Formats: sequence, C-alpha cells, structure tokens
Amino acid sequence: MTGTVTVNVKLFAALRREGDPPQGELPVELPAGATVADLVARLGIAAGDVGVIAVNGAVKAAATRLAAGDKVALFPPIAGG
Repeated sequence: MTGTVTVNVKLFAALRREGDPPQGELPVELPAGATVADLVARLGIAAGDVGVIAVNGAVKAAATRLAAGDKVALFPPIAGG
C-alpha cells in the first residue's frame, strides 16, 4: 500500500495534551495501512498508557488497521475501587 490516510483522534483524561482542541478531534496523517498502535506511537504516547481504544464508536484492539476518516478515541487505563 502507498499513500496516506487522515484519521480524527480524540484524547481523554490523562492522555490529553496542552494545545489539544478542547472538545474537537485532532486530525493525524498516517501511512496507508497504519494501525492504532502506529497512531499511538505517532502521538508519542506509550502503549501502556492507553487502556481503551474506540474506532468509529466500537471498542477495538491496537492491531486494528485504520482507514481514511476513521474517528479514534483513546482513553487511559481505568481503575476502580
């Protein structure tokens, strides 16, 4: 595969960074065929810092391949007590 795809990312809780859009999605360009794990690495987030991944509203694994226009939500691990 050649080319690139642009996905829209929303980071939650501790994954948010200064300068991220307050309520919006951040467009990220990736090589075609990239996975969620590739996206996480591109964003400079450690894989262990991501607990829940949603792509287009469905929970997915880090190995999920992304397509142009996908909406990706990344959440930190959730702990309870």
